[in-house]
Amino acid sequence: MHFSTILAAVSAFAGLSTAGLLPIYMVNETDSSFGVESAATFGCDRLQPHLNKADCEHMSKIGMAGQGINSLQSNNKAWIGGDGPNTFKFTNRATKPSPVPVTLLLWLFENDSDYQAMCVNVRRPYITVSLPNIGDSIVVSVANNVIGGFAALNNHATFLSNAGLVYNTWGEFNTLSGNTVDVSREVNPHGNVMSIKANNGCEANFSKCVFLCKQSGLDHCGDAGSYHLVNCGGSNPGAHSNNDGTQGGCSYWGGKGSHLDVDLGRS
Repeated sequence: MHFSTILAAVSAFAGLSTAGLLPIYMVNETDSSFGVESAATFGCDRLQPHLNKADCEHMSKIGMAGQGINSLQSNNKAWIGGDGPNTFKFTNRATKPSPVPVTLLLWLFENDSDYQAMCVNVRRPYITVSLPNIGDSIVVSVANNVIGGFAALNNHATFLSNAGLVYNTWGEFNTLSGNTVDVSREVNPHGNVMSIKANNGCEANFSKCVFLCKQSGLDHCGDAGSYHLVNCGGSNPGAHSNNDGTQGGCSYWGGKGSHLDVDLGRS
């Protein structure tokens, strides 16, 4: 699904050609001129639910726009709790070479062309949750018919790219027809480990249903033709090897019991 799956879903809404939009879209994602200047540092005296002060202070230090919304009730987008049509369970598995805290961030598009949603230097994420200890977990509900992504800040060391993107491994998803999710290493090919398993058994991790830069040694990629979806098919249930479509990645885990288990690692 990756960047271009998000774009493909947006394009489907707007009736546009994905191929025509991809190059401009990808350039903007890594261009420091995309969006506006980072927000000034924000205070952490009053914390949103499930966010601790140390994580909040790191978020402020790296130039994020603010704490996550962290709603505890349905807002028809994303909220903390297991009562939604799609549930994502995130667990701190950052054990190697030693245990570290992680902070979960999850963002969503607000409309067809809301590309700025990924730029957390100018937009508050929907979710920012502290998972300070190994095994700590949180369940997040996500509404149907939304497009978004998630990433982790590891050990108060992860920072933002010039465009305000979380400079780490991403999980990318949509809850459109059938639902799709993948792991993307395009923003940071050297980012922390992430593993996702859908309720239909499909797995996305560093070896399955993962978007990689074709050229090794890069700090990021994203232009059309610079990435590919790797090992997404075969016996992996619901896996689709579509580089630029809404079903590129683990698909068809939507419907009753729609659920993802996401492990956020370190090595």
